[in-house]
Amino acid sequence: MRADASMADASLVMPPPPSPARSHSERSSLKKGLDADETRRKREATTVQLRKDKKEDSLQKRRRDAGGSSSSNGMRAAGEQRPVPPGTVDPSLRAKLDLLPQDFELLKSADAEVQLDAAQRFRKLLSIERNPPIAEVIAIGAVPRLVQFCQCYENPPLLLEATWALTNISSGTSEHTRVVIDNGAIPIFIRLATCEHADVREQAVWALGNIAGDSTRCRDLTLSYNMEMDMLPSLIRAIGDPLSQDNLTMLRNATWTISNLCRGKPPPRWELIAPALPALVQLIHQVDEEVLIDACWALSYMSEPPDRIGHLIVAGVLPRLVSLLGHTAPLVQTPALRCIGNVATGTAEQTQAVRAFRYPGRA
Repeated sequence: MRADASMADASLVMPPPPSPARSHSERSSLKKGLDADETRRKREATTVQLRKDKKEDSLQKRRRDAGGSSSSNGMRAAGEQRPVPPGTVDPSLRAKLDLLPQDFELLKSADAEVQLDAAQRFRKLLSIERNPPIAEVIAIGAVPRLVQFCQCYENPPLLLEATWALTNISSGTSEHTRVVIDNGAIPIFIRLATCEHADVREQAVWALGNIAGDSTRCRDLTLSYNMEMDMLPSLIRAIGDPLSQDNLTMLRNATWTISNLCRGKPPPRWELIAPALPALVQLIHQVDEEVLIDACWALSYMSEPPDRIGHLIVAGVLPRLVSLLGHTAPLVQTPALRCIGNVATGTAEQTQAVRAFRYPGRA
């Protein structure tokens, strides 16, 4: 063994022992330097992990604000008032909360116009940028009624308002998401993902992404509908042309949802996420940066564990991923590099497959 040989060599020629005083000083100096280096490495590793955790959390769930755009990490929408100090309640929000029982009675109405008005009130309340009153809406019992409205296929405006409200509820805590799931919303969202109304389709896909992003358990529950409802194929059909720029919002939501369905440890069963691979192969050729980021992250998730690497190579993702290393956005480069790195850690043949492609410079 190599270690034995080293020991034998050392026994042949021994250096003269240093003086005890000098030896102690050197050892102390060396130990101090090593301790400082180790402390710095640990601190840097902790910082990197915290940033990674924060970034991962921001990818998991999104809430649609009153203007129709997504929000996360407490970012304030344009034109919105600044949040009130902690421990206080916005007077306007308090007034709306006081009206919740009255709004809930309207929600239970049999009149379609009243239903729509009530659903819109709940949706607006749940679209408040900071600290929306999700728990209060759940406590009053609005979720089952909103789920019922998601089946009023003859009333597209009501479909949209109810799905939008449930999307924002599912963007909350795991307990909030569980209430949406327990009321049977997942199969309803899957049906709505192929609805003829584009805005409803988009919202249903968004809601599925929030549910899948909550936990691996919710992810696997959503994927379990592949068997009976073709969940993932329905989601891919909702994308339409992956290279089109006609409906970027839908494309972004669908790609982000696919990414959530692929992420997490332990990873989902390969056969459940494999239908997404052909779509992702096309999506990484999109010019839209948001689509590229989520598509690359999805592929990086799919490249783990190593026994899945071969599927990605056969699908032909490597040339494009290597070219994306030259993209101007680090947020695109990072997941592309992670996926390539995973492939490079595979077999010798898989490593060689990576080396076969030359880095082209800026994409």
